Amino acid sequence: MSVRADAETLRSIPIFAECDAVHLQLLAFSAVRQDFAAGDVIIKQGLKGQAAFLILNGRCDLSSEAESRIGAAGPGALLGAVSMIGDSLYPLTARAAEPLASARIDRALFMRPASEYPEFGAAVYRALARKLDGSLDDLAAVRSAVDIPVLRKDFIVDRYQLLEAVTAGADAVLLIVAALDGRLSLIHI
Repeated sequence: MSVRADAETLRSIPIFAECDAVHLQLLAFSAVRQDFAAGDVIIKQGLKGQAAFLILNGRCDLSSEAESRIGAAGPGALLGAVSMIGDSLYPLTARAAEPLASARIDRALFMRPASEYPEFGAAVYRALARKLDGSLDDLAAVRSAVDIPVLRKDFIVDRYQLLEAVTAGADAVLLIVAALDGRLSLIHI
């Protein structure tokens, strides 16, 4: 596939939909091609995520420790997206069901254009925040149902989100320092 085609594939993923084509082409050009044979593990549940994998062709089976098979993914799927932004564990296992080609997007690779082109990073973070929209309602419901500390586990990138978390009843928030890019002092309460 060409860089332009890979960039269009990235654009089809909701978290990249609002990104400028030039930034997506830069990301696609920099991504490392990685092929997997049938049966190879692409990501493994519980391991620390180091990269996201954009499936270019082929299919993989998705599984969790609780269930042997929970689904499948094919071309255009982005596995381990949160790993591009910060330290997290892969939430599931993806195993190639057939020969599979992917574009590997390491955290450093993603963070470079996100820091050099703030509009690119802002577009991705906005999309991730929308993906998690409604989580404040869920947080408030959980807060009213339990007597244990409640964590807001969203992409907190500004002070307003901290205030939202406190208002919704959070006892703690998760900050992905790599995503803050030196703005940590701007979000203190």
